[in-house]
Parts: sequence; C-alpha cells; structure tokens
Amino acid sequence: MSKTDKDMKKEAEKADKVAKAEAKKADKDLKDNKNATVAEEAEPTRTVRPVRRSTLKALDQKQQAALEDKVFSELNKTYKTEDAFQNYGVMYWRDNQLHVALKTNSDISTVKANLANRGDSTVNNYVVVESSQYSQAEYDAIDTNFRNYYNKNEKAGTILATFPDVENNQLYAVVSTASKETQQGISKLFGSKVKMTVKR
Repeated sequence: MSKTDKDMKKEAEKADKVAKAEAKKADKDLKDNKNATVAEEAEPTRTVRPVRRSTLKALDQKQQAALEDKVFSELNKTYKTEDAFQNYGVMYWRDNQLHVALKTNSDISTVKANLANRGDSTVNNYVVVESSQYSQAEYDAIDTNFRNYYNKNEKAGTILATFPDVENNQLYAVVSTASKETQQGISKLFGSKVKMTVKR
C-alpha cells in the first residue's frame, strides 16, 4: 500500500470517527429533548384565565357614559371634583375597557377598594385601575408644548392625533410629515415624553 493510500485511509477513518461522534451526540440531544418533553407533559399545568379583552361585549356610547359617571362618583370620594382628579391621574378607553391611571400607589389602593365596594359587575369587568407617571393635566401641558413646537417648525405638516400612551408614560402623536430637524428637535426637547409617528 502506498503512502498516499495509507494517508487517504487514515483521513477516511478520521472522518468516519467524527461522523459517528456527531451522530451519537445528535442522538443523545434528541433523547434529552424527548425526556424534557415528557417531563414537561408530566407536570400538571394550572391555567389562570383572566377576563380577555376580546371577550368583553362592546359598550355603546350611552353605557360608556354611564360607566364613566359611576367611576367619577367613586373618584370624587378621593379627589372631590372631576377637575381636581386631572391633577392626580388620567382616565381613558382602550380595548373596550375604561382605564383609570393614577400617580400614587396609595390612591390606586383606595380607588380599587372604592370600586370593588360597589359590587357592580360592569365596573368589575370593564374598569382597569393602573399606575401612571403623568396626570391628565401634565399630559395636556406636554400636548400643548408639542403642538406649539410642531406647528412652528413643521409649517406644511398636520397633527392628525395625539393621546396619552399611559403604558409607556408618553404622549403619542401621529403627524402627516416630520423633517429630520423637527424629529431631532422634538427628541431633544421632550426626550421620552413624546413618541411621534409619521402616517404616510
């Protein structure tokens, strides 16, 4: 057998060893995965089903207004008037639920307790009490300042909509146009307080 044949045979044996080792490893991984799957399936699972937003029957405008009145009657126990509430939180509709977002944890606890004490299924199902970094008054101030800046710097543009994005603690603004300079200016002036999107 020539030296070249010996080298080729060694290379073939080496490649064969590598292939066998990889096959063995793949087989072991597959076995481990099967065992993990069996273990997962063996564990009892407990499913907690919260009220899904999509399953809630939509309220018409009259029902929404009635619900807002009920909620404000409870908020007024803490804040005395609807106008005073504007300095402590924000109320808005999203996904067919009325969200009451408050700045302090103690207020959240109080309002939740007051709403629960009503024993009203509509309130329990349709009202979400959550935390907010800003109150309605603060969102209004951010909105006014944003509008002033945008209208001054984006003459050809239009503000299509603005609304509090309480989850992200920012004012969400939809505009028709925004130059690079306007975008940079708003980012510099408002930081994370304003999220501006251009609708094309």
